Amino acid sequence: MKVEKVLVIGGSGFLGSNVVDEFIKKKIKITVLDKKKLHLKNSYVNFIQSDISDEKEIQNQIKKNKLIYYFADIADINEGKKNPLNTIDNNIINLTKILKACGKSKINNFIYGSSLYVYSISGSFYRASKQIAEILIKEFANNYKFKYQFYRYGSLYGQRSQQWNGINKFIDQILKKNSIVYSGTGQEIREYVNVSDASKMTVNNSLKNINKSGTYIVSG
Repeated sequence: MKVEKVLVIGGSGFLGSNVVDEFIKKKIKITVLDKKKLHLKNSYVNFIQSDISDEKEIQNQIKKNKLIYYFADIADINEGKKNPLNTIDNNIINLTKILKACGKSKINNFIYGSSLYVYSISGSFYRASKQIAEILIKEFANNYKFKYQFYRYGSLYGQRSQQWNGINKFIDQILKKNSIVYSGTGQEIREYVNVSDASKMTVNNSLKNINKSGTYIVSG
C-alpha cells in the first residue's frame, strides 16, 4: 500500500503519541506537530514543536502532507467546563483555521479524533466542541473536496495517560488511599478501551480506507 505524506497534529499527547507508535511499527515516515515534546526520537518521525495557533507553521506543514491526523483538542471535560472560551478557541477556532489550510492545500483525507460523547447530553463544552467540530469538518470537506474520517472513542486508558484520566485516577487512589471514591449514582456505564488497541484500529482502518470518508466507533 502506498501511503501519502502523513502529518499528525497533536502527536505528543495521550492518544496521538500512541498513534505515532503504530506508524513507527509499520515503518511509515510521518511528521508530528505539537507544542509538547514527543516521548521519543525515531528516524521515522520528523518532529515540529509548535502550537496549533501558529497559522504560518501549520500552513507550512499542511502544504507538505496529504493525510492529516488531528488529536490536538482539549480533552479534559472538567477543564472544558471551567474554561469554555479557551475550549472553543482551541477546539473550534483553531480547528477551523486548520481546516481552511487543508482545503487550500488540497489534502486527501482529514482524520479526526472524536468521542462517543457526541451521542450524549453529558460532557459539557467538551461534548459540544466535538459535535460542532464534526459539523465543520463535513462542511469543509464538502466545499474543498477532501475526504474525512471520524473516530469516536470510548473511554481510553493506558500508557502515557493524563493525570485526570479515569482509570489513572482510580489506580492513584488505590495506591495512595487503598480505596476508590467515585462521584455518581452507581448506575453509570463506561465503555473502556486500551489506547494501544484504539490506536492500532485507527491507523489500520484509516490506511485501509485512505480514499474514503466514514465514521467509526472505537470502543470496548
